[in-house]
Amino acid sequence: MTAADLANHRRADADAIVPEDAFFLAMYRHWALYDALYHSSYIATKLGSWRDKGQSRLHRFLLQMGMPLKESLQLYSEMDIKYRRSLPEKLLSVAARYNLDEIVFPSF
Repeated sequence: MTAADLANHRRADADAIVPEDAFFLAMYRHWALYDALYHSSYIATKLGSWRDKGQSRLHRFLLQMGMPLKESLQLYSEMDIKYRRSLPEKLLSVAARYNLDEIVFPSF
């Protein structure tokens, strides 16, 4: 294999479509995290968030994530950077406690 072939091979690998993990939280990067959680059909089904008891579960979920309610009510783009960066890890760490085992799915 020549150097040019190797360079082309590396470039092809860089252009490959690779699945990434995504969350069952539609629009969370465009909405407030609280709204994305509240309006997610997956979360609503698991937590029953349309009822008062379910909303309490949602608040506890955020609390156990270490996410202040004030932060979760802001647009995602306006949240403190430390909360945005830690969001995937925190969501996954608390999800199993709430039977949200499928909160992550492979996406392109």
